[in-house]
Amino acid sequence: DTSGADGVTFSRWSLMLCALFIFLEVSKQNVVYAILTFNHGSYPIDSASLVVAAEMLKLVFSAVMMGRHMMIAGVSVRLVVSRMSLLFAVPAAMYVVTNNLYLYALNFVTPTVWTLLSQSRIVMTALVYRALFGRPISALRWMALLALTLGVTLSQLSGDLTGVAVTPYAFLVCLFSSAVSVGTSIYVESLLKSHPASFYEQQVQLYLFGFVGALAYWVYSSGQPAGLLLASTLAALQAAPPLVVQLVWASVALTGIGGIVVAAIIKQLDNLAKIFSVALAIVFIGVSGVILFPDSVATLSVPFCFGAMLIVSSTVVYSLDRVPVTTCDCL
Repeated sequence: DTSGADGVTFSRWSLMLCALFIFLEVSKQNVVYAILTFNHGSYPIDSASLVVAAEMLKLVFSAVMMGRHMMIAGVSVRLVVSRMSLLFAVPAAMYVVTNNLYLYALNFVTPTVWTLLSQSRIVMTALVYRALFGRPISALRWMALLALTLGVTLSQLSGDLTGVAVTPYAFLVCLFSSAVSVGTSIYVESLLKSHPASFYEQQVQLYLFGFVGALAYWVYSSGQPAGLLLASTLAALQAAPPLVVQLVWASVALTGIGGIVVAAIIKQLDNLAKIFSVALAIVFIGVSGVILFPDSVATLSVPFCFGAMLIVSSTVVYSLDRVPVTTCDCL
C-alpha cells in the first residue's frame, strides 16, 4: 500500500474498486443509449421509476449482505437496531434538494451553462478538505484539480454559448447547488467513516431512506396513486420490445451495483477519488460510444479530445504525486 500527499492510503483493492466503478458507469451509459436507440429515442417507462428500482435493488442487496455479515460475525438484531440513525436520512433529503435546484436553475441558464458552472464542485470539494479538515494538498495536486475541472468541462461541453449571459442570481443558484452537492458528499463520507455500524448496515440505512425518498418523489411527480402508477409502469414494460425490457433491467442492475461501489470508494478513499473515477468514465464513455454506435456518434469533438487529454494527464499527475506524511487530520 502507498500513501498519497493528502494522507489517503491507496491499495490494490481501492484501485480495483475505482476500475470497477468506471466499468459499471461506462456499461450503464451505453446501455441507456442503447435503450434510446432501440426504443425510438425515449424510455419505455418514467425515468423516476428506474431510480426507485435501483434504490430497491441496492437496499435488497445490502440487506442480504448485512444478514450474511450478522450470521458470520454473530451480531445480534438488537445491536443492529440500536445502531440505526436518522443521520442517514439527511443525504436522501439533500439529493431531493439538489435535484429540484437543478430544475429551478434551468429557468435561468441552459444545460450547457449549468455544466460549466457545476464543475466548480471539483475545486470546492478540495477546498472543503483543506479548510475544514486541514488535509494537506500539494501545489502539484491543485494544478491537477484545476486541469481536471477544465477537462471535465470541455468533455461535457455541448451546445452553442454564443449570446448566452449568466445573471448574478443564476450564478448564485448554481453555486449554491454545487455547495449543497459538495456538502452532501462530504457528509456521507464522514458518516461512512465515523459511524460505528458495519459497511452494509450503513448501506441498508442509506438505501432505505433513499428508496423512501425516491418512491415519494415518483408518486408526487406523477400525480397518480402508487398502485395505479405501478400497474401502468408494468403495462408499459410489457408493451415494450423484449430487448428494450432486458436493457432496462440491465441499466437498473448497473446503477444499483455502481451505487454500492461508489459508497465503497468513498469509505476506502474519499470523494476526490470518486470525482477522478467519474471523469475517467466520461472519457471511456465517449470513446466506447463511437465504437458501439458509429451511426449515431460518428466522431469525437475537438473539445472532447482536449478535455480527455486533460482528464487523463491530471489523473496521472494527481495519483503519482506521493509525498510521505506522518499524520493526517482528514475524515
